[in-house]
Amino acid sequence: MKVLNIEKNKKGLTLIELLVVVCIIGIISGIAIPYFSSYKSQAYDTTAKVDLKNAMKFLDFYFIENDTYPETSDDILAAGFKLSKGVSFTSYSIGTFGDGQPCRK
Repeated sequence: MKVLNIEKNKKGLTLIELLVVVCIIGIISGIAIPYFSSYKSQAYDTTAKVDLKNAMKFLDFYFIENDTYPETSDDILAAGFKLSKGVSFTSYSIGTFGDGQPCRK
């Protein structure tokens, strides 16, 4: 009978150790991804709020220079207002109040 001579100081990882590491990485990923998604949506909301505040200031300056407000959202963009990347602008136009009077000055 031959006896196999196995080295006791072999370096490397066993299959079980690799599986444990893969499972731990999977668990951490499962926890981290939902948190990342919520942070991403919070950042988008904050960017949109900042753009709204900037639009309000821009409208004030536009009124000071032109003595009227722009009639459409396209007029705001044409006057030089810049939106942040990834933020869209819903179109509007000046209409009338419920009593039929125009919304202009």
